[in-house]
Amino acid sequence: MAPPPAGERRVLIDPVVAAPVELDSVAFDGTPRDLGVIRFTRGSALTIHARTTPPFAPPSVLAVAERLDGIAYMRRSSLQESKEKPFDPVIRGLGPGRFRVTLHSSAGGARPTWTAEVTLDGVHDAELTILTD
Repeated sequence: MAPPPAGERRVLIDPVVAAPVELDSVAFDGTPRDLGVIRFTRGSALTIHARTTPPFAPPSVLAVAERLDGIAYMRRSSLQESKEKPFDPVIRGLGPGRFRVTLHSSAGGARPTWTAEVTLDGVHDAELTILTD
């Protein structure tokens, strides 16, 4: 992978299995750059307690979180967890910030969704309970 063009950039380092690390100001000169030691943390886990009714019924409920502030990234619950009752999908590895959380159902044709916004600190776990009607 080629280094970015010369200039100052914000950089998001996203290991996917942990919370991303955002570096606010990294100077590039067009050559490879050593960013030093990057320490990743577990991040926040968001558990969504989905008490579902049709069309959000089985076979699965999938939760997705998209970061709204800072550099954007996305996490989703595991497909296996999403198929187990009760439907309590967990989204892991979320750093600090504001997220749009969307609940999807694989049942039905149009795949209706439920959406909310949450703010996480990237350290503590959080929970949402939703009732679909």
